[in-house]
Amino acid sequence: MRERFVRIWNSVGTIGRFAAAFVLTVSLIALVVWLVVGVGYSDYARPVTGFGGKRLWDWMEVWGVPLAVALLVSFGAIAAQRAGRRAELERDLQRDRAREEALQSYLTTMKELVLDKKLGSLDQGDPAVARVAYAQTLATLRTLDGVRKGLAVRFLFESQLIIGDKPVISLNQADLTGVELTNARLEGVNLDGALMADADFRASNLNGSYLRNVDLNGARLSSTTLLKANLEGADLSEANLYNAYLDGASMDEVDMGLADLTLVSLYKADLQRAELSGAVLLNANLESANLSGAVLNGAKLARANMNDAKFVEADFIGAVLTDADLSNADLTKATLKNSQMAAAEA
Repeated sequence: MRERFVRIWNSVGTIGRFAAAFVLTVSLIALVVWLVVGVGYSDYARPVTGFGGKRLWDWMEVWGVPLAVALLVSFGAIAAQRAGRRAELERDLQRDRAREEALQSYLTTMKELVLDKKLGSLDQGDPAVARVAYAQTLATLRTLDGVRKGLAVRFLFESQLIIGDKPVISLNQADLTGVELTNARLEGVNLDGALMADADFRASNLNGSYLRNVDLNGARLSSTTLLKANLEGADLSEANLYNAYLDGASMDEVDMGLADLTLVSLYKADLQRAELSGAVLLNANLESANLSGAVLNGAKLARANMNDAKFVEADFIGAVLTDADLSNADLTKATLKNSQMAAAEA
């Protein structure tokens, strides 16, 4: 019964709850007045407060109108709220239809450029075609939701327009915020300079991809493979890279501050001058990686494999290195002030 009441109470919303509370308050006041003045169902009343001459029907004349108004306000508020929800739902449907129409129009335009204007072919013809495609792509992506942005990226990739070091279409500064590309196979994709904060790449294959200077703040990349990917200058702060594979990746000056790198593999990765302050690297594999000049202040590296890694002039101020394997690691001029190294193997 209590759970049913809670569901009903939550369903009416703020306005409905206010109206219900108002009606209840007015009703309680009426009841109190009735009891105080000694009102009964007969023509006789107890002379308690000097209002004893009043009968029930007299008091109903006084309180009946306010109660009726309160009830009307309550039901009106609930009806207005339901109408508001229906209107909001209709607006959501309209926005969704507009996004779908924008995506379909974009795909049609791009197909025409590929087939008729030879976009992406060796004999591309007018170079202005690529510029038109770039402008059209940026304009359309701004209007799409995460799922449709993912569909657009897959189309561009499958059309071989965003592959390799010099793609046909650049996605530099493209709005791919919140793009959804889970379980995608995008080997060699070029997303250089794209704005992809809060993107979802979980369990995707991004081996050999070009992700230079991308914004992946807060992105989800758990179990993603990025073998030999180029992430130089990328922003991966607060990203989730749990159990990700970045062996041999180029990550010079990457920002992974506060990122979750638990169980990540960075074997032979280049992380020179990387920002890793506050990052979680529990049980991470940093074997033979180059982190010279990297900042790992406050990083959690407990049980990490740092064998044969380079940490020349790296900062480990306040870092946790408990049970970490530092065998053959190069810590020349590294700063280890206030770091925790209990049982760490050096």
